[in-house]
Amino acid sequence: RRVHGGKTTRIDSEPQFNLKLKDRQFEIGDKIRLSCSVTGTPPPTVEWNKEGEPLHGGRYGIRNDHGMCNLVIESCSMLDDGVYTATASNSAGRTSCSCKLSVTVPPPDVTDTPSTVSQPSQKLKKRTSFAEPLTCTVSEKDDKLKPMFIDQLSDIQVVEGQSAVLQCTVLGDPRSNIQWTFNGQQLIEQKGISVSFDGTIAKLEITECVIDDEGEYCCIATNSEGEASTTAAIFVDEKHFFFSESTDRVDKVDDDDVVEGDPRAPKFIVEIDDLIIQDGDPLRLKCRVTGNPQPKVKWLKDNKEIEINNEDFKAHYDGEEAILEIAEVYPEDEGEYVAVARNVVGEAESPCFVMVEPRDTKVDQ
Repeated sequence: RRVHGGKTTRIDSEPQFNLKLKDRQFEIGDKIRLSCSVTGTPPPTVEWNKEGEPLHGGRYGIRNDHGMCNLVIESCSMLDDGVYTATASNSAGRTSCSCKLSVTVPPPDVTDTPSTVSQPSQKLKKRTSFAEPLTCTVSEKDDKLKPMFIDQLSDIQVVEGQSAVLQCTVLGDPRSNIQWTFNGQQLIEQKGISVSFDGTIAKLEITECVIDDEGEYCCIATNSEGEASTTAAIFVDEKHFFFSESTDRVDKVDDDDVVEGDPRAPKFIVEIDDLIIQDGDPLRLKCRVTGNPQPKVKWLKDNKEIEINNEDFKAHYDGEEAILEIAEVYPEDEGEYVAVARNVVGEAESPCFVMVEPRDTKVDQ
């Protein structure tokens, strides 16, 4: 700003990308985050497009926080392959940057056999609601292909009241039908159970598990070329009761934790901020999380758990504040970091993106 006769005049500047989008490659089902950084006066607005088509909400998470711009796709498919462009504009001008996003198919399991499943518990019941069977359709491809699961279902274990998601990746042509079964019987539509399919990823979600939901689930894909299936189990642990003297009522908790007061799922009261840092600088990510019983906290980078307490990474958690530290960052440390807090009541996540820029090598004369 400049001052003229006691008045302040703003000097507008056109948008400029300090950090531009980079070409990225992912496999089907990966979580995608495209990031860039922009400055300008007044602060520019940023719009995203893919191959010239505007992107708005829905399956696209778009965030602009103090010039740090992110586009997030929670689970990518082949349809997400293409060129993405971020366009920044303000009253002084307009600029854009682009990147090529490549989505690949992971090598298939040549045996194409269902995953091994542990025997379900004997305490099984059946849901009693009846409606249309759960089905979804695979989009057509250019070459004929019998159904093939390239990412199979996996067993999961939850506590009563938690959600459960079974997910697998299937290819096939001509058009294939997908059906779900539960303990050998066709799964029936009802409140609290939903399916989705984006062309490659089939998903079954139970919003709030009960003991009735424990058992063996099978996803079956069929077309004129053949049939394939994948199977997994959901194990639902029953919550147990204890008497709270402070509230004179019965509460529900798991056997493994001692709880005083009301059980509460983890909740991040201060999230992690996205960060731009120079190569060689120390990194410190910080957040605050509460819950009862006290949550356990782990850290992920690009969907993989970080090995803590070695020479590179150190983590601290005092029951409320969680910190991840790297003594010296390198370009390969750039990526998405997630703090995951979990207790017997539930789970919460706080993600951020760390961008590592080259160190300024200019020397003052």
